[in-house]
Amino acid sequence: MNVRLQNKIEAGHTLMLHAKLLDWDPDKNLEEVHLKYSRIHQTVKTHDQLKKQLLSDIIQLFDEGDAWEKVIKVCKELQIQYEQSFEYDNLSSLLLN
Repeated sequence: MNVRLQNKIEAGHTLMLHAKLLDWDPDKNLEEVHLKYSRIHQTVKTHDQLKKQLLSDIIQLFDEGDAWEKVIKVCKELQIQYEQSFEYDNLSSLLLN
Protein backbone atom coordinates (compact mmCIF):
# COMPACT_ATOMS: atom_id res chain seq x y z
CA MET A 1 0.00 0.00 0.00
CA ASN A 2 2.77 2.45 0.90
CA VAL A 3 4.54 1.79 -2.40
CA ARG A 4 1.35 2.49 -4.38
CA LEU A 5 0.99 5.78 -2.49
CA GLN A 6 4.64 6.63 -3.18
CA ASN A 7 5.47 6.51 0.54
CA LYS A 8 8.88 4.96 -0.06
CA ILE A 9 10.32 5.48 3.41
CA GLU A 10 7.22 4.10 5.13
CA ALA A 11 7.25 1.11 2.78
CA GLY A 12 10.88 0.50 3.69
CA HIS A 13 10.05 0.59 7.39
CA THR A 14 7.21 -1.88 6.85
CA LEU A 15 9.54 -4.29 5.05
CA MET A 16 12.10 -3.80 7.84
CA LEU A 17 9.55 -5.06 10.36
CA HIS A 18 9.06 -8.16 8.20
CA ALA A 19 12.83 -8.66 7.86
CA LYS A 20 13.27 -8.56 11.65
CA LEU A 21 11.01 -11.61 11.93
CA LEU A 22 13.46 -13.65 9.84
CA ASP A 23 16.62 -15.46 10.89
CA TRP A 24 19.92 -15.53 9.01
CA ASP A 25 19.69 -19.34 8.95
CA PRO A 26 20.12 -20.58 5.35
CA ASP A 27 18.60 -23.96 6.30
CA LYS A 28 15.37 -22.64 7.83
CA ASN A 29 12.48 -22.87 5.37
CA LEU A 30 9.86 -20.16 5.19
CA GLU A 31 6.68 -20.52 7.20
CA GLU A 32 3.19 -19.76 5.90
CA VAL A 33 3.25 -16.19 7.23
CA HIS A 34 6.19 -15.29 4.95
CA LEU A 35 4.89 -16.91 1.79
CA LYS A 36 2.83 -13.89 0.66
CA TYR A 37 5.95 -11.81 0.11
CA SER A 38 7.89 -14.75 -1.29
CA ARG A 39 5.31 -15.01 -4.11
CA ILE A 40 6.70 -11.73 -5.38
CA HIS A 41 10.15 -13.33 -5.31
CA GLN A 42 9.40 -16.83 -6.58
CA THR A 43 12.92 -18.21 -6.09
CA VAL A 44 13.04 -17.46 -2.35
CA LYS A 45 12.72 -20.58 -0.17
CA THR A 46 14.58 -19.87 3.11
CA HIS A 47 14.67 -17.22 5.82
CA ASP A 48 18.16 -16.21 4.75
CA GLN A 49 17.18 -15.69 1.11
CA LEU A 50 14.04 -13.71 1.92
CA LYS A 51 15.83 -11.52 4.46
CA LYS A 52 18.53 -10.65 1.91
CA GLN A 53 15.89 -9.86 -0.70
CA LEU A 54 13.90 -7.74 1.75
CA LEU A 55 16.99 -5.79 2.76
CA SER A 56 17.82 -5.16 -0.89
CA ASP A 57 14.28 -3.92 -1.48
CA ILE A 58 14.50 -1.74 1.64
CA ILE A 59 17.73 -0.18 0.39
CA GLN A 60 16.08 0.66 -2.91
CA LEU A 61 13.00 2.16 -1.22
CA PHE A 62 15.03 4.25 1.23
CA ASP A 63 17.24 5.43 -1.63
CA GLU A 64 14.22 6.48 -3.68
CA GLY A 65 12.85 8.26 -0.60
CA ASP A 66 16.15 10.13 -0.10
CA ALA A 67 16.70 8.50 3.32
CA TRP A 68 20.40 7.90 2.77
CA GLU A 69 21.31 7.54 6.43
CA LYS A 70 18.87 4.64 6.61
CA VAL A 71 20.36 3.18 3.40
CA ILE A 72 23.81 3.17 5.00
CA LYS A 73 22.52 1.37 8.10
CA VAL A 74 20.81 -1.36 6.07
CA CYS A 75 23.82 -1.68 3.74
CA LYS A 76 26.08 -2.26 6.73
CA GLU A 77 23.81 -5.03 8.01
CA LEU A 78 23.76 -6.71 4.62
CA GLN A 79 27.51 -6.20 4.21
CA ILE A 80 28.22 -8.04 7.46
CA GLN A 81 26.05 -10.95 6.38
CA TYR A 82 27.67 -11.18 2.94
CA GLU A 83 31.11 -11.18 4.56
CA GLN A 84 30.15 -13.91 7.05
CA SER A 85 28.65 -16.12 4.35
CA PHE A 86 31.52 -15.46 1.89
CA GLU A 87 29.19 -14.02 -0.76
CA TYR A 88 31.79 -11.67 -2.17
CA ASP A 89 30.08 -11.28 -5.53
CA ASN A 90 26.95 -9.96 -3.77
CA LEU A 91 29.11 -7.83 -1.49
CA SER A 92 30.85 -6.20 -4.43
CA SER A 93 27.50 -5.50 -6.12
CA LEU A 94 26.21 -3.94 -2.91
CA LEU A 95 29.26 -1.72 -2.50
CA LEU A 96 29.26 -0.62 -6.14
CA ASN A 97 25.62 0.46 -6.09
